[in-house]
Amino acid sequence: MFSVMLFHYLCSTHKIYTDDMASVKNENMQATLDTLRTYAGASTDAGLATILGISRERLRQWRLREVYDIDVIRGVFPELSEEWLTTGEGLPFTSEGVDKLIPHLDELRALILAKDAIIQQQQEHIAKLTLALTRRG
Repeated sequence: MFSVMLFHYLCSTHKIYTDDMASVKNENMQATLDTLRTYAGASTDAGLATILGISRERLRQWRLREVYDIDVIRGVFPELSEEWLTTGEGLPFTSEGVDKLIPHLDELRALILAKDAIIQQQQEHIAKLTLALTRRG
């Protein structure tokens, strides 16, 4: 009985593998999951759970227990570093993950330029409307 209690204590206070070798306790787990949610483009934990292919309850349990399944996360996001997922420290991407992201930078730059052009057009339109309103008044 004492050994079981000791094991549970160690699992709850140290970065060690629990339940199975894929589940890990990360001291920075809440922040890591928040960063993962942002990276995944999800605005809520429910959205992140959907992207990961797990139930909202399972993700809620991860947060409550501060233990999550790295294999589930890396199954969807293989570009994420095991070290970062395990500790919340270091670089979030593997070198292979960075190599996969680089081709998308040109696409992102084009989107940003298009967004900036739209904002410029809206600013000009607002300035014209403001001028028209001040002339009336």
